[in-house]
Amino acid sequence: MIKFGVCLPAFAGGSAYTNSIDFDELERYALEAEAQGFESLWIADHLVLGHEGGEHEVWTTLSALAQKTSRIRLGTLVLCNTHRNPAMVAKMAASLDYLSGGRLDLGIGAGWYRGEHDQYGLYWAESVKERMDRLEESVVLIKKLLSQPEVTHSGDFYGAKAAVCEPVTVQQPWPAICIGGGGEKRTLRIVAEHADTWNIPAVAPEEYAHKLQVLRGHCEAVGRDYSEIEKTIETRILIADGEASTDRLVDWYLYWQRTAEQKMDDREEVARNLRAMYVIGTPDQCVEKLQSYVDAGVQHFYMYFLDYPSEQGMERFNREVRPRIKG
Repeated sequence: MIKFGVCLPAFAGGSAYTNSIDFDELERYALEAEAQGFESLWIADHLVLGHEGGEHEVWTTLSALAQKTSRIRLGTLVLCNTHRNPAMVAKMAASLDYLSGGRLDLGIGAGWYRGEHDQYGLYWAESVKERMDRLEESVVLIKKLLSQPEVTHSGDFYGAKAAVCEPVTVQQPWPAICIGGGGEKRTLRIVAEHADTWNIPAVAPEEYAHKLQVLRGHCEAVGRDYSEIEKTIETRILIADGEASTDRLVDWYLYWQRTAEQKMDDREEVARNLRAMYVIGTPDQCVEKLQSYVDAGVQHFYMYFLDYPSEQGMERFNREVRPRIKG
């Protein structure tokens, strides 16, 4: 069965239709996603992003939503490894999994946004290799703490001394660990060795299929069963009866790029890229695009509905799109 999750725009400007990050609005939307039968809720891990840097902190927000929801899974998409000590992440993950009744999915990645590190006085490694080394050691340490009664660890970057992580997680031996990123040489190797789930931000279906072939090769190299890893993608969706408002979408995307310290693009190029990268169009067009991803190997979609805070996009998706996806 193909699964569908909802990404909550916890950073201002996560939707093309609002710059608000009002928590009551997020809570209402999350409860509606659960009521409509979506499998998962996801929140990104940033400290300053979006309109005027507005951003809800991911652990705090998920903890609040864990007390309001009852069925839907709760995920981090994905934690920036260098925002927090991995031993502390293990403790936080164990607590949230316990408090939510075993509904946590623990997403983590190496990190890419130096600006928020500088603002918050956090260590930033310019070397991609060092960030990947840190990520791999962190995942190893987190797994140890979540599955062993006492852990002593002395690594290249992190340590623990007779550390105990109680209460233990409801999910055993640990919540599903989702590693995010598309680097073919190192990231996908770490996924093959350590991840339960793999996620990548929006790419074309052909590129996604290629990445899966690379992942399959890494799995064979390390002796991992490729089928054990859930394959997921993060994307954005806008269902429209006619031509979607390109100007609004382009304005939104260009502003979002600036807040993330990304380069500016030509407006016509942005409009083309938006339609190529994301799921934008009529219900028929959305079905065709999503099915192409399923055919490429996607098993679980994590989706930002670009008409947030309206619930219409979710409702139309469940009524006019989801029943037609085959997989």
